[in-house]
Amino acid sequence: MSGSAADSGSDFGRDLLLRAIEGTAPDEHPVRHVEHLPPRRSEHRDWPQWADPSIVAAFAERGVGTPWSHQAAAADLAHAGRHVVLSTGTASGKSLGYQLPILTALAADPRARALYLSPTKALGHDQLRAAQALTDAVPSLRDVAPSAYDGDATTDLRRFARERSRWIFSNPDMIHLSLLRNHARWAVFLRNLQFIVVDECHYYRGIFGSNVAMVLRRLLRLCERYSGSPTVFFASATTAAPAETASELIGQTVTAVTEDGSPQGGRTVALWEPALLDDLVGENGAPVRRSAGAEASRVMADLMAEGARTLTFVRSRRGAELTALGARTRLEQVA
Repeated sequence: MSGSAADSGSDFGRDLLLRAIEGTAPDEHPVRHVEHLPPRRSEHRDWPQWADPSIVAAFAERGVGTPWSHQAAAADLAHAGRHVVLSTGTASGKSLGYQLPILTALAADPRARALYLSPTKALGHDQLRAAQALTDAVPSLRDVAPSAYDGDATTDLRRFARERSRWIFSNPDMIHLSLLRNHARWAVFLRNLQFIVVDECHYYRGIFGSNVAMVLRRLLRLCERYSGSPTVFFASATTAAPAETASELIGQTVTAVTEDGSPQGGRTVALWEPALLDDLVGENGAPVRRSAGAEASRVMADLMAEGARTLTFVRSRRGAELTALGARTRLEQVA
């Protein structure tokens, strides 16, 4: 859990943590560690000289005066044709790091193509809307026609994406089920594919990660067969070894950009462990803790009662619904 405020540093976070602890039972001691992180100033860079001026103007119209240092560094590497993984914090603007080189390439070469992959449809559609807004704002990119190619797309939309779109938004499963097994129909796309974006690549672990790695490696082999040579851009949350993780996915060297140049307010970060339950034991008498979902809903409600904007991350839609219901019940009791 964390709280931040630009004017008062991490005092706001400290106060919220105290309120959350007060909401627990007297005999509970859920906090295992607390870290107070100081605010961080932003670090900007000039727009790269290779960036298309009309695209820079489109970003400026959306409030991006100059890129942050990590955005510029990742964009430079991708533009130079080097596989790169951008691993910085949430809301640090990782999207601009790949949007800038992709849009510049699409504007310079009318045959150029790009492919965006994400683990969830919601994220993919969000990025699709951003790409549509940018391409609509630049006259030379009006023919890009960013399109979704997923299970929700109709047959006509899929045909349009394959034949007309220059920037397709999809997911690894759809690439496996459709593009790879029918690669001859995608020959033009594969031949001219210049960039592959793999968003939220930290999701691809275990068996799921192995399957995605095989899909990506086969995709790159097919591009080579059709004389294509795309650059892969990975975007990831902060992890211990982003370059190694990304390299394992495609079997090639990937350069990591991890120095976050975005601004950040002071933060208070607490490691919170749910309390043990007195009336329930597990197998062979093992102690059982309160579920993370129940604890999250309780903490969330207590923070909301203090007027704090609160965001709770869970692993499933069902978990989100249960957490919301639990928070509502708690608010009915305390606020």
